[in-house]
Amino acid sequence: LRELKLSFDYRNEYDEGYPTIATPLELGVMDDLNVEASYSRLQLLPYTSIDGFESYVYSFADADAKIDLTDKYIVFKYHRSPETKNAVWAGIDNIMIVPTDYCYAVDQLHVTSFTESTVSLAWSSRNSAVQTYDYQLFCADALIREGSVTDTVLHLTGLTPATNYRLQLRAQCSADRYSDWSSVNIRTLAVAPSMPYSVDFE
Repeated sequence: LRELKLSFDYRNEYDEGYPTIATPLELGVMDDLNVEASYSRLQLLPYTSIDGFESYVYSFADADAKIDLTDKYIVFKYHRSPETKNAVWAGIDNIMIVPTDYCYAVDQLHVTSFTESTVSLAWSSRNSAVQTYDYQLFCADALIREGSVTDTVLHLTGLTPATNYRLQLRAQCSADRYSDWSSVNIRTLAVAPSMPYSVDFE
């Protein structure tokens, strides 16, 4: 396991009525799922929000050297409220176990603003280090522009009004490590007609 890392998306039902559960979820390992004493905790996860998932990455190389990670089950342990003995709602999604040097695709690639000739986009990344983000812009399946940026935002200018585009983006984590491509569809605004505007239907 020390040569692997685990990623997942997590959200829960934060409730101020349960203030004593500061870290309701734990990530750990077990030798035997039927033997509680075989459990070893690796990381505590705090409250998030029910409104949206947050991405987490845990590298097993960071585990305490005293913990034997050979032939283990990976487990999530959820705490119930000590006041009511009930567990609040939680969700875990998109679990991945990959090599330590794996380069993740970008998350939440989306358009933040657009006009007749410009588009701005943003995204997030769960990689600990990224050299650049490479992008390619397509129109009618033809590559019309490409480049790279170092930040998690991109501003495109000089586009054609009322036109459909597709942008794809990938992370470059090192000289020879790239993520998969992520893509998003874009449409620029049409040019507003000059005023006053009239049409003769005769």
